[in-house]
Amino acid sequence: MLNPIFLEGIHEYDYRLVENKKVPSCPTHELYYSHSEVWTNPGEYIMGIKDTGDGFRILTPGTKYHRNIGYDDSIHLAILLKIIYRDRTIEIGENIIEL
Repeated sequence: MLNPIFLEGIHEYDYRLVENKKVPSCPTHELYYSHSEVWTNPGEYIMGIKDTGDGFRILTPGTKYHRNIGYDDSIHLAILLKIIYRDRTIEIGENIIEL
């Protein structure tokens, strides 16, 4: 099942959680372009994050692991990580350390 992702109120992407039948605690999180007419390839797979049990593996089309990511991929990664860590509270303070 695909879940819609909205950016600035516009349905831009779709998200899918793929359960790992062998290791249920290690799912794969997948991101797709929405079926909007604005995309060149509507509905196409963009990126995934696989939980390996020891961390995450970033999956991009045509590669198994990708270390350096471009600016477009960074927003896709941010979306997936926000979903993965939705139950965590992260606060960024100001003027924590004066240099």
